[in-house]
Amino acid sequence: MSYIFIGVLIDLFIGDPYFFPHPVRLMGMIISLEDKLFKRFVKTKKGLRWSGLLMVIINILIAIIPVQILLSRVDRNWYNAISIYIAYSCVSARM
Repeated sequence: MSYIFIGVLIDLFIGDPYFFPHPVRLMGMIISLEDKLFKRFVKTKKGLRWSGLLMVIINILIAIIPVQILLSRVDRNWYNAISIYIAYSCVSARM
């Protein structure tokens, strides 16, 4: 069975508990911090566009690199569990 399919099923039945830290919320806080930081130092429209591109690149790297490092260092059983959790945390259908 696919990790994504299992993650979607878990999300549909359990949802995202409010007490549990959620990676998407963390990413939102990081983006908010970057936005404030760039707007503080960059004043031109062109500069803000380049800042936006830089934010996209930074956030893609923040999302991909830790997951890749984690999945490359775990054994097969943990790999399956972590992959399912990642799919589950990305869906958020009930929230």
